[in-house]
Amino acid sequence: MSEQNPEEVPENTPGAGENICRNCEGTGTVDGGKCPDCDGTGKVIVPLGGA
Repeated sequence: MSEQNPEEVPENTPGAGENICRNCEGTGTVDGGKCPDCDGTGKVIVPLGGA
């Protein structure tokens, strides 16, 4: 889990799904470097439906 994205959960968590990273807005980069929240993928795994 990232400090900037407290909603992120481990992959394969029941009731979770993929979402666009809020930190980099899906680009995978922040300030010219790899986004620390999504590790450069532009996606994060978060709980769905308020789980």
